[in-house]
Amino acid sequence: MTETAFDAAAMDRLPADYEQFPQVFWAPVRHHSPHCAWQLRRLIDCVRPDVVLIEGPEEGNGLLPFLLDEATRPPVAFFIYCHGSAVQRRCFVPLAAMSPEWVALREAKRLGIAVRFIDLPFMTRHRHESSSDNADVLEPLLNDDQLLARADAMAILLATSGCADFDSWWERHFESGVAYASAEQFFARVLNLGEYLRAGSVLDAQTLAREAHMAACIDQARSQGQRCLVVCGAFHCAGILKQLGQGGVPAKPGEVAGGVHLINYSLSRLNASAQYAAGIPDCAYQARVWSTLARRRENPGDVHGETHAAMAAELVNYLRERRFAASLPDAIEAVTLARRLAALRGHGTGRLELREALLSSLHKHSLDGSERPLLAHLDAFFAGDEVGRLPAGLPVPPLVEDFRQTCRRLRLPRSAAQPLERALDIYRSPLHREQSRFLHRLASLDAGYGKCVAGPRFASGEDLARVREVWVIRWQPEIEATLTEKGHYGARLLDAATARCLERLNACRQQGAAPVAILIDALAMGLHALLGTIVNQVRHWLAHESDLTSLCLGLLRLDAARHAKVVLGGEGLEALDELLAECFQRICLCLPWVGGLSEEHQEALADALVGMLNLLALQTPGCEPASFFEALQLLLAMQPSPLLSGLAQGVLLEAGHLGCKEVVAAYTEAAGYAERDASAPGQFIAGLLRVARHRFLQQPALQQGISDSLQRWDEDTFLRVLPGLRLAFTRLSPRQLSTLGGLLFGGPAAALQAGGRHWSVADLHAAAELRETLASARQVWDGGARG
Repeated sequence: MTETAFDAAAMDRLPADYEQFPQVFWAPVRHHSPHCAWQLRRLIDCVRPDVVLIEGPEEGNGLLPFLLDEATRPPVAFFIYCHGSAVQRRCFVPLAAMSPEWVALREAKRLGIAVRFIDLPFMTRHRHESSSDNADVLEPLLNDDQLLARADAMAILLATSGCADFDSWWERHFESGVAYASAEQFFARVLNLGEYLRAGSVLDAQTLAREAHMAACIDQARSQGQRCLVVCGAFHCAGILKQLGQGGVPAKPGEVAGGVHLINYSLSRLNASAQYAAGIPDCAYQARVWSTLARRRENPGDVHGETHAAMAAELVNYLRERRFAASLPDAIEAVTLARRLAALRGHGTGRLELREALLSSLHKHSLDGSERPLLAHLDAFFAGDEVGRLPAGLPVPPLVEDFRQTCRRLRLPRSAAQPLERALDIYRSPLHREQSRFLHRLASLDAGYGKCVAGPRFASGEDLARVREVWVIRWQPEIEATLTEKGHYGARLLDAATARCLERLNACRQQGAAPVAILIDALAMGLHALLGTIVNQVRHWLAHESDLTSLCLGLLRLDAARHAKVVLGGEGLEALDELLAECFQRICLCLPWVGGLSEEHQEALADALVGMLNLLALQTPGCEPASFFEALQLLLAMQPSPLLSGLAQGVLLEAGHLGCKEVVAAYTEAAGYAERDASAPGQFIAGLLRVARHRFLQQPALQQGISDSLQRWDEDTFLRVLPGLRLAFTRLSPRQLSTLGGLLFGGPAAALQAGGRHWSVADLHAAAELRETLASARQVWDGGARG
């Protein structure tokens, strides 16, 4: 079958199979298609059925009074979720002004016709999912136009038409390219397209179950003598027809916890570029086409031409507001160019022609990448930012209502807008601290309302020098949907964050993981009532934890939190001092038995030991110097790695518990391992310099010890050790390195250093090879001279 087959007279009639059910009228649609919506309005007015049956989850029937309320303005969506021991699903079912389903609802109400949704309840669909189904998709494929777009037969139509994709093919045949004498003719074409694309397609169990359920619902209406108008995706008509009259029984909702809610939605989320499976491209354009069509009943006229003129003028203002060069003559040129492009292609002007014409008129240069900013503006403009409105009296989950009231009280956005960057002075402003706690609570529930992009992160110990938190805040429909789904945690955000924190704590207890981060997060959220419970869990963890890396990480986090009491303020924070002391003592107890650690864990331990030394220098209560120094002495007796040995030697040297001679002896021992482990000398010096850099530069005995080891190594050993030494000495400034070079080598070496000549490792290797070549050559002559 080729593209031209759709022009045949047979395609303008329903197949004979559909005549066996004369009381059933069919309106096969593409979801969110403006022309489908316009033709559907004409069909309803002509047929005047007893009931309109719409493809949509049955759970939505309970919210029909609110959906049909005059105060409701699209785009809106059903949010349906279910959760249980083996089930965790959520979905959105959006309705925009140009959605045929929305128009069917409105027309049915205007004419006093009953209306209801007949698709398989969402809460039962998990029964029909195969193991290959993706259950983690935010918006599962409910009203799925991908069945049309991805059918194998669609590839044949695209190849013969020259269209790039299904969207452009659809527009050419059903939106802007062809005029239809009647609604019946239009829907006959759509139905025949659906049947053609369905033939040979592999149907999954869920699709068959949905069609069986819709057929059973239609049979129920037929058994009551009702004339039915069925509004469903074109792909499903043949499947529903096949099961009509088979005595099927509609499936009952599953016994799964969950709910259905009507929420605001946005055109930008409905846009196909947002990966919504049933989306349609450039929703703002489609909405404008529908706005023009909605004012006409019989003859649509040049809808796209009018749309082009209006949108091109609006785009100029849109770009000017964003400081992009654009003028009204550019808009006029674009509209004219779009019409000429369509004439060259042999069909009516449409969305693609307008897009291409705008790009050509507004971008005066070649397409070399410089057009990307303009394309980004075009995408945003054509996607739209319109948000729906819900009627008063609509039941709202308590958690969502608490979110809205708190946003209002804290002067934070509670409707769709561009991302807002907010800097919070959490150390000085009580209001900013309250906003920070609110945002942290939402983050703990994965609501997606705000993201902290800069500022102190006490739980991870990052950016602690900053005094402000910087958040990027944006309201999206998913926020209230997520809060609706998380309503089982509590009726208020405080309750929900508390329950979520306890859930994390319980999981932490079962896994034996460190609960210190949960403690800090709870304080950041202002959950001080949980402090006693979490502190007890931290104490239990400290009493049983033997992993030194985890203990050291916990110590650093507790120290960071202790210094941020103003931000994390509340009652009971003295427990942080007690936990810090307990963690310090636990590390001292475990330190001598550290054993073999990976290089990554050695670095973490080294950072922790430096932190412990700082705690001692600040005379932190509960941190006993004697315990720490005794643990380091025992650690040295256990012959740790060179890095930890150098670090421990440096700490004890700084504290006066070791002299320079002992440190030199330890380094000499590490340097003696250079034949077996070339990195040992460099690691020892790296650990030493981490805590005792200034003392190293002030003690000639230490410098002389290193100089002596350099003199003892042969050339090969020196070249293997050199990279590690260079890495270790990166902790010194260039001036300190220059001074140290003169102290270590003196004489000619110092002169070379002062001259600024830099000898790379490759240079030194080349020099060594030259010396070996020279030595080999001299052996011949020296031997001859002796002979």
